[in-house]
Amino acid sequence: MLEHPDITRMNRYGYIDEDSEYGDDDLGNTVYVGEEILVLGHMFFLKHALDDRLLQVFYELGAHEKIAGK
Repeated sequence: MLEHPDITRMNRYGYIDEDSEYGDDDLGNTVYVGEEILVLGHMFFLKHALDDRLLQVFYELGAHEKIAGK
């Protein structure tokens, strides 16, 4: 079942205050404080917006997981 991204975000991380925006990742996705991101060098990517193949490529390139804003 498809679900609106805001609903998915609320279910995963609780209510997100609009003021807690972390920024846009390098693919143009809005990232909020508390969401999981992958960091690769000076770039970062919203983890749940990536499919399994991209995740594997980023891990092989040395990306590491982080919580946005922490």
